[in-house]
Amino acid sequence: MLKSLFLVFVFMIGMVSSAHAVETTQLLKWLDGEKGRDCRAAALYLKGMHATLASVNTILGVRKQKKLFCRPTMTSVQMENILRRYARKGGDDYPGKSDAAVALVFALQRAFPCKN
Repeated sequence: MLKSLFLVFVFMIGMVSSAHAVETTQLLKWLDGEKGRDCRAAALYLKGMHATLASVNTILGVRKQKKLFCRPTMTSVQMENILRRYARKGGDDYPGKSDAAVALVFALQRAFPCKN
């Protein structure tokens, strides 16, 4: 069951991401850029990840399974700030130059762990 849920998550992340994965550091650079094309595209990418993760959490809740993270709602700006803090602090679970979506899941799990 957990394996099938993971596959659903990977599929949904793939739906909102571009043809290739965006590295965390690159996404943050784009968000820091001027209000040009890269900044708008990065903001849309982050909003897509936000929508996808909210959908995955909803699916997990309906199935009475443990959610990825436990925060009811947040704005894309809040999500961006959480990702920035996580990337700055690093840590044992920080995936480095991995896909920004993977780093965001780790960041949200660290910021809003679910109580057992």
